[in-house]
Amino acid sequence: MKEKALTFQIARAIVLAAIVLSTCLPALASTDKKLKPAREPLLNTGIESPFVKVVKAVRDSVVYISGVYEVNPKSSRYFKNENYHASGSGSGFIFKKQGKKIYILTNNHVVADARTIEVTLSDKSRYRAKVAGGDAKSDLAVIWIETDHPVKITTLGDSDKIEIGAWALAIGNPFSTTTRKDRRNLINMHDRSVTVGVVSGKGRSHLDFGPKNETPVFQDYIQTDAAINPGNSGGPLFDIHGRVIGVNAAILSSVNIGIGYAIPINLSKKIAQDLIKHGRVIRAYLGLVPQALDENLVSALALKSKGGVLVARVTDDTPAGKAGLKKGDVIIKFARQNINELNKFRMLVARTPIGETVDIVVLRKGKEKKLSAKLEEYPAKDLVTPVSIAVSSHWLGIRVKKKGSEELMVVGIEEYSPAYQSKLQRGDIILEVNHTPVKDWKDFKEISKALEAKKHITLYVKRGKENLFVGISNY
Repeated sequence: MKEKALTFQIARAIVLAAIVLSTCLPALASTDKKLKPAREPLLNTGIESPFVKVVKAVRDSVVYISGVYEVNPKSSRYFKNENYHASGSGSGFIFKKQGKKIYILTNNHVVADARTIEVTLSDKSRYRAKVAGGDAKSDLAVIWIETDHPVKITTLGDSDKIEIGAWALAIGNPFSTTTRKDRRNLINMHDRSVTVGVVSGKGRSHLDFGPKNETPVFQDYIQTDAAINPGNSGGPLFDIHGRVIGVNAAILSSVNIGIGYAIPINLSKKIAQDLIKHGRVIRAYLGLVPQALDENLVSALALKSKGGVLVARVTDDTPAGKAGLKKGDVIIKFARQNINELNKFRMLVARTPIGETVDIVVLRKGKEKKLSAKLEEYPAKDLVTPVSIAVSSHWLGIRVKKKGSEELMVVGIEEYSPAYQSKLQRGDIILEVNHTPVKDWKDFKEISKALEAKKHITLYVKRGKENLFVGISNY
């Protein structure tokens, strides 16, 4: 009886389950239909953003620049002692290849005072860079690396032809940072970020970027609302055809507010050529200090208009001094061109061929006076070269000491050495070098001699309870 009763209960349960399923399935099916997205037609079918094609064509020409920089404690309110250094980064772009030399254009402030400069290409390969030359007056610099590696070279455009309102694309490496554990190595978190905007203005000048030595003398900036942030410095500003029209250089505040500035590529071309050929920029020189005229000066000097520039000082034994220019003169014409603005005057003088004699018309005590000056080369000052780096007294800059019977511990890492640029830490126990076991100081010394010419070294170390690999680039 018990077996029959159990069989009956099982059968009854099966029937009830079938009834429940038959009731719920249509509802579930209905719900499933509601969950399915409606098949709406795609918008803008067949249309692709024109920026995609530009970015694909030019992005690999942009490089990441990082380095270790000297910090002058006398000029900083944050440092009270001596011998401080800081990590920094910026951007640049490849514009020329000559044999194995790859030339990169960037900002002067990205490489000035650098003890070491490292360039990372788009494929993450890294190279130690050297400075061909830098120019603080325009905030431009050229650095170079040497490699057989294939690279993407940019096409330089014509910044004189760009129109306000034209599309502009900025590519760079903003906001690099360090980890809490490793303050030596910057992490490029936003590798070759792309921002898009328009050319907002041209010929921007009279901008103040802080201390006098950090504000370029020659200013003729392109203004753009394509986002430029700290770390974008030195990166390219492209037009819609993928041609470089400017070198991203500055922002108006510490963060982007839609106003950024780029150095026109036409100005950059000549400077870059001079830096490669001479290590400095060849400019004409008058030997005076010009000053902009404001309304108060116009009234005080009884001038009819604000046109012209005021001569604030003349240095003896210079083209200006020899030509008879005097303090208080107002220059209204230079090389037959009317002078209405200070920046235009500076640009005209700088672009004049060395040795050329030019006519200068000045107002002196209300009367016009015609003079002539033979321009000379600007004195060689403010040249940018890497700070001399002492050769490491230890292989890769690693100081080791025997610990226990068979362990070799890292007890010191020399500043600016290859090891300093790696993730190696004091206290690491070296177990292997390039997969060769290291048991004692003798092993380490023999291996270091054998690998002296190697550019890439791999250490296998013990750090606390963990074992890990550390790569070192031996430039």
